[in-house]
Amino acid sequence: MNLLKNLFLAIIIFSFVSCDLDKERRLAEQRQRQQEIAYQNSLPAQIEFCERVDGNLTCINTSTTFTRGVVTAKFQKLEAFKTSQLPVTIYLLNGASEIIFDKGTYEVSPDWAVCAFPINFSQEGTYKVVVRNPFGDKFAEGIVTIR
Repeated sequence: MNLLKNLFLAIIIFSFVSCDLDKERRLAEQRQRQQEIAYQNSLPAQIEFCERVDGNLTCINTSTTFTRGVVTAKFQKLEAFKTSQLPVTIYLLNGASEIIFDKGTYEVSPDWAVCAFPINFSQEGTYKVVVRNPFGDKFAEGIVTIR
């Protein structure tokens, strides 16, 4: 009978230890996922260039080369922007140098994680588009060629 009691107690203790280990494993996985998201959000997202976006912000006719005129730039983060303004600078690439072609600020909702905006390219060239947060950290960048 004593052996049965000890076995029963061992099973109960093992169950509690097993539950604690499982809980610790889940917490560690959750912390790792949060760190991965934070790391991904710290990296600049790639800007996707297209002719336009539909109502779901899906790019239509994506490319990196367009003719002069309006091109839509879209980028997405894993988490919300947490800002209401996104400064955008467009550089004309000329060999190893970058000349500011245009700059401005786009109004967004802090809850958004995706944004699309039109850019009017009036001259041919290769351009780098950089989106930053108001503190100057790079959110996204992309290169597009206008012919």
